[in-house]
Amino acid sequence: MALTHREREWSGRASRFLKAALKRAEIGYKELAGRLNEHGLEEIETSITGKLARGTFAASFSWRV
Repeated sequence: MALTHREREWSGRASRFLKAALKRAEIGYKELAGRLNEHGLEEIETSITGKLARGTFAASFSWRV
């Protein structure tokens, strides 16, 4: 399913926001994966990298960060 222009725009914004929040908190993708796993979300560093690059993550993913 192709994303609309608006969906691509918002996914890009969300991705940039999360990257900036992680940088401010000095949390890397590996540490984030560990923290998400503690909350029951099975993530690994490479899956987080891909999701942030594509902007394809569920709201539950970003909510728990």
